[in-house]
Amino acid sequence: MDQQNLNFAYKKHHFWRTFFAAIFGSIALLLIFISIFALWFTHTITNTNTYVNTVAPLARDKDIQAYVAKQTAQSITDNLPIQDAANKLLPGINTMQTTQILKEAIKPIVERSVQQVVQSDQFATIWRNTNASVHAQFIAQLDTAQPSNQLVLDLTPVINGVIAELKGTQTGSVVGDISIKPGAGLITIKNDTVTHIRQAYRNLKFYTMLFVVVAAVFAGLAIMVSVHHAKVFRRVLLLSGFGLLFGAAAIDAAGRYTFTGNNAIAQNAAVSFGRILLHNLKMVGFITGLSLIAIAFLHLWIEHFTRAKRLARPSYTSASLGAADANTVPQTPKTSDNLLGNNAGSSQTGKSSLPKMTTPKTSGTKVRTKTTKSNKLSKK
Repeated sequence: MDQQNLNFAYKKHHFWRTFFAAIFGSIALLLIFISIFALWFTHTITNTNTYVNTVAPLARDKDIQAYVAKQTAQSITDNLPIQDAANKLLPGINTMQTTQILKEAIKPIVERSVQQVVQSDQFATIWRNTNASVHAQFIAQLDTAQPSNQLVLDLTPVINGVIAELKGTQTGSVVGDISIKPGAGLITIKNDTVTHIRQAYRNLKFYTMLFVVVAAVFAGLAIMVSVHHAKVFRRVLLLSGFGLLFGAAAIDAAGRYTFTGNNAIAQNAAVSFGRILLHNLKMVGFITGLSLIAIAFLHLWIEHFTRAKRLARPSYTSASLGAADANTVPQTPKTSDNLLGNNAGSSQTGKSSLPKMTTPKTSGTKVRTKTTKSNKLSKK
């Protein structure tokens, strides 16, 4: 009955340890995913080189080029003197037509010219340099020790660069007629919005490290509380790895979707925008996921190899030691009796061949005798 109670208590103990290990492990997995996303996002937003390398490929994407060309052409035609532009771009056209008809007539020409510009290497360089400059300005204003109540982003180099490139296209004759308002390339953020952005920026950096630390703590708790530490460690690695691979595959699949319809240009540009921005996150997911899975299998292999090596060593048990003693012939020590030939007689009679222990008599007697004589002499 006592043994049954002991087994029941043991199973109950294991049940609670397994239960809490599962809870801690689930929380750790969720926090691991959040931590990886937060680390990627924080590093991309706060590091200028990473940010520029992330957004630079946008200038090379065909869907984004088509969208930029369409929107820029619309903006240019809205700011052109339509009749003069129609005379220059479409000689012989009836300029007495309505402004809307003239706009629709010259818009494809302007759009082709803009697309020619955005597909050039010069525009890619302008895009990269402008993003680097704007991002550096933005981070410097967020990290300043004396923050102001506004943030200013200057996109004027992009506008000036596009206009300069347009002068070498079919619309070069009307580029000078484009009326650009002063400060059109400046984006100014003021008042409460600036405060919210700065607070979000600080919280992003703080909570990113907090998520990483808490995820590590819960993962450690799950391993320590569990019954089989090594197995739980491998499970956390495998589930995290497969989860990251699944997320990376989902990002890759979403980036391959193509829209059709009236608003297909804008929708496909949005898909390309997301695909390019999340490319680094996808690669982080693939590399980290495969690394975690590889570590889990390597850990399993090391455990099996160590166990096999341990089992291959000779084990000394009581049974093996008894068998060894039974097969060993005892040897009689060589004593003085053996040398005198008493070993044969003692072995025949069944008596022990070991010499008898005797108490020495002479030494003590001599000492006592000498002591007595010395005492008598002293009395005399």
